[in-house]
Amino acid sequence: MKRKVRTIAAAGLAVITAALTGGVAASGATSSGQAAPAVRVPSLLCGLAGHNLLTDGSFETLGPAGPYTLTSTYSAGVGPGSSAAAGWETFNDTFEVPVATSTDRLPTTLPPSTCPGRWMIHVATWIGGRNVADGLFQEFGVHNQGPKYATFSVWVYVVQGSAGVGIGNEGATSITAVDDTPGRWVQLRGSNLPSQSPVNGMAIYGNSLGLDDFYVDLATVQAASGPSAG
Repeated sequence: MKRKVRTIAAAGLAVITAALTGGVAASGATSSGQAAPAVRVPSLLCGLAGHNLLTDGSFETLGPAGPYTLTSTYSAGVGPGSSAAAGWETFNDTFEVPVATSTDRLPTTLPPSTCPGRWMIHVATWIGGRNVADGLFQEFGVHNQGPKYATFSVWVYVVQGSAGVGIGNEGATSITAVDDTPGRWVQLRGSNLPSQSPVNGMAIYGNSLGLDDFYVDLATVQAASGPSAG
């Protein structure tokens, strides 16, 4: 199906632009003007805890469209656009309303104790109506193929609104972990729903109406031997 992409309405673009200029800057300042944690070289104790099914889960590689992207649509169910990080797409799946999703890639402010790389990604999504399913998506496998069970971990920093994460079988992916507390890094963890198997995709979406503005780092998906106890 041919996808239609149009310029976002002036009000929506203004909201997205304000989010981008008011968030964590490359210098490490937060939207409140407070200094963010200094970026330091991770400890030598940092190592891989297991095989990450994602491509570039720490957003170290610049995407083909450059360090800033804006995807805006007026058509119902309009799908992917480019993001600022390689291997990741923006996705607008809100029906019957205009929506815009922007991304930019910035030096990370995640504390060194978490073993981050050098970069994080900033996501701002503006939703003008009733449905919520917009933000970042990565399809790391083939539809209807992949592990039956998997777990995920993602660090998010909410500036405004909320951020949600889920994994599943491409489009059959539900958000199962959400953070809506602004001003702090939070590790979201979870697993796929039994009905959304096998696992080959991850969604990191805004999870509220209006503006969702957040940062993301250290996203991982790992195969599991069985369903999560949680």
